[in-house]
Amino acid sequence: MPTAILRYFTTDGFVIGADGKSMDLITQEIVSLNTQKVFQVPGFPAAYALYGNVEICDSDPDAPTILDLSAEMSRLVRSRQFIPPDLLAYSTDVASELQSLLIDAKARGAVFYGSDAYPDGTAIARILFFGYFNGVPCETNIMFRHRNETLCHQIVSVVDLQKANPEILGSLAIERRLFSQRQSEKTSLFEAAQNIERYIQACDCDEGRASDATCFFIGGHIHIAAITSTCFHWLKPPFIDG
Repeated sequence: MPTAILRYFTTDGFVIGADGKSMDLITQEIVSLNTQKVFQVPGFPAAYALYGNVEICDSDPDAPTILDLSAEMSRLVRSRQFIPPDLLAYSTDVASELQSLLIDAKARGAVFYGSDAYPDGTAIARILFFGYFNGVPCETNIMFRHRNETLCHQIVSVVDLQKANPEILGSLAIERRLFSQRQSEKTSLFEAAQNIERYIQACDCDEGRASDATCFFIGGHIHIAAITSTCFHWLKPPFIDG
C-alpha cells in the first residue's frame, strides 16, 4: 500500500517521518488515520519504518490477519539482546526470520499483494532501518517480493546516504514539486522535520490528490523522529489510541 515515508541525513543525525493513514487493500476503505509506521529499535540509536502490505491476509476481507509484519517486527527487535557488528548483519538476520514467517503464512493460505512492480517481482513490503551502529551512520533496506504469488528470496541492501538525501517513498509528483534538488547535509534537524511535514501535508490535500492518485493513500497523523549518534527521540510522536 502506498504511504509517505521520508528520511533526511544531516550533519546532526537522521530525521524520519511518516503519515498515519492505513487502508484495506481489498476494500480500499480507511482503516486508521493514526497508524504508526516509524519505530525505535530498542537499545540502539536507530529506527525502522514499514512500507507496503504489512498485514498479510487471504482473499476473504472478513477473515483474520494471517501475518502481521508490524507485530512480528516489534517482537524481533525486542528479543535481540546482542550488539550486532553492523546494521547490515542486523538487517540480514531480521530479514531471514521474517522470510520464514512469510513462507509459513503462504502455506496457511496467504495472498500476496503489492503496489510496486519491478522486473524481478512485485514488492510485498519493505522495511527500512536507519541509525548509528558502533557510531557509524547507516541505512539498510529489506524488500520482500513475490512473482505470481510465488515468494521470492528477500533482498537486503545498503543505501548510499550521500546520493539519496532526502529519501522519499510516496508521491513522485509532490516530490518533484517540492524537492527539485538534493538537500544539503547542513540542513538542521528542525528544518528537515518541517520539510517532512510540508511534504505530507502537500499530499494530503485536494490539490495533491488531483495531481497524483498515490496521494489518496497518504494522510492522517504525521509522526517524526530524530536519531543522533547517541539517542533516538520523537520530534512529533505517533498518536497512541487509548
